[in-house]
This record gives sequence, structure tokens and C-alpha cells, in this order.
Amino acid sequence: MYPSYAEWRERQRESIDLYRARAPVDVIAWWLDVTASTVRLYLRRAHVRRGRVPAIQTTKRPAYWELHTHSGAIEVVCGRKFCSYCGRWRHLVDFAPAGDKPHTRCRTCGRIANRYYQANLSPSQLDRRRERGRMAQADKRRRNGVRPQANRVTVIDHIERVYLPSAPLVPMLSDLGDSNRKTLARRADVSERDLRRYASLESEHIRLDIADRLVMALGASLWEVWGDIPLSHQIRYLDREVI
Repeated sequence: MYPSYAEWRERQRESIDLYRARAPVDVIAWWLDVTASTVRLYLRRAHVRRGRVPAIQTTKRPAYWELHTHSGAIEVVCGRKFCSYCGRWRHLVDFAPAGDKPHTRCRTCGRIANRYYQANLSPSQLDRRRERGRMAQADKRRRNGVRPQANRVTVIDHIERVYLPSAPLVPMLSDLGDSNRKTLARRADVSERDLRRYASLESEHIRLDIADRLVMALGASLWEVWGDIPLSHQIRYLDREVI
């Protein structure tokens, strides 16, 4: 256990006495159960000349399995550096810069840690991340000169690809004459060709919004024509029978 901070003045006096007795800094640190940097700090605060105190740490570096700490191994040896996360020596280019020193973890370990962090975000953190993304996109559009849309089209305004069978509508379309068919096409905003395809079952399915417009123009409702016939969602848009 590290000594108490309240006793640092006593340790400082003892370290000065041992240093004047020609004891090395490493031995003083071992005797006081502190680090060598702490002993140098004691000597520097006491204005003791440190002609024999080296500028670097001369103690033996701990084993690599003890370097899995926050700082890790910061030195670069022959273009390689020790990763404090995976415990491997990797090329220096595998470490992202962190100020004037390389990062303690390699890029691969950093990506692994980032994926774990992103997968375990709380709902409030996810909301804040989405909000930051929306703000960044808005700033990017503003820098590029894109004007904000007054009436923004959302996914709700898109055409919903839900279909009904055209067979129940055939009797109602077959009884119409040419003039009535033109009037129906104008009221429902549908072309006459589409009406002929529905009447001849060339198009076996009709889109839900088109069916609603047709039955409304004919003075009926969807329930009167189709009843409880289920909707179809798995029809490809490019099928031959779909307009």
C-alpha cells in the first residue's frame, strides 16, 4: 500500500539524508516504498543538487503482462510499440496519434472497444447520438448552400405498396359504357387504359390507394367491394400484372 500523503515531509527529509549519504535514487525509492519520480520530486523541491540523479528512470522495466494499464508501454522499439490492450508488439503505423505520442491501444483494439461501446449504449445515449447526427447533416447542407425545405416530404407521404385483387371490381367496370368510363377515369385520376386492364384482369392486382379512389368515384366503399379479403404485401412492383 502506498504511504500516506500527510507524511510526505518526513519522507522528504529521509530521502535527502539518504541521498547525501551517497544512496542511489532507486534504493531510496525502494526503502521509502515510493517511486523514483517521487524521490526526484522531493529533491527538486528541497533545491538539492542532483548531479548524480539521471534524467531517465534506470529501474528495470516491469514485465509485459504488467503493462496492461492506462498508460501502457509508451516507448517505441525498432519501429514497434507494445499494445496495452491485446498485449502484442505491433508496427507504429498501427497506432493512432494521441498528441505528441502514439495511442496506448492499436487501431484494431480501438475498433473492438468502439464496437462494444456502440452496442451497449443506453436509450438516452442513442437519442443524443441521433440528434448530433441530425445537427451535423443540417450544418453540412447549410454549408453546401442547400435551402431548408418548407414542406419536407417524409416516408408517410410515399406511396404504400399494398395491393388488392382486381376480380371483385370487374363487374362494376364491365357495366360502364365508354362515356361513363371516361368520366370515372377523370374523377378517380386514373387512365382509361388502366381501367381496361382491371376490367380484363390483365392486371390481377390493384393498388390500395387506386382502389379507394375508384370505389369512391363509383359511389361505393372498399368494404362493399372487397369485404374482408386480405391485403397483399409480397407482390413485386415490376410484375407483369401490376401497374
